[in-house]
Amino acid sequence: MGFKRHCLCAFWGTVLISWVNSLLFKFGRNTLPQKIINETKIYINALYGIQDTDRIFDFGSNHTLNSYLNKVCEENNIEPIRIHDLRHSHAALCIEMGFSIYEISKRLGHQDIKITMNTYDHLYPNKQAIIADSLDRKIDDFEVNY
Repeated sequence: MGFKRHCLCAFWGTVLISWVNSLLFKFGRNTLPQKIINETKIYINALYGIQDTDRIFDFGSNHTLNSYLNKVCEENNIEPIRIHDLRHSHAALCIEMGFSIYEISKRLGHQDIKITMNTYDHLYPNKQAIIADSLDRKIDDFEVNY
């Protein structure tokens, strides 16, 4: 397994995000953060004699990639996680950043928003309190202005 030149793949914090160009065209150029796109282009351009069919991140297999991730986790005293768990970490980060479940569902490529809700609704328990606090502030603003 490896990522070919026509794929974009990068570590962003603890999140591995990879999409092929077809997804970039389908969802627009802002699918990946611009900094990641720029860094990946720099990396690809630094590779000597790279062809469109060559692998730019060659991990050999899922086992090799998981072994590498486990090694990085161990070196940094982080509990080991699976490659797929990075997808969940990315979704959790997007939720914490305040993106709507609809936006996250589209980003993850879920066919139905129910899949996203069923998978990630446990990450929303404090969101009701946040909504109530925001409404309280609006009511306070309203009362001050009238």
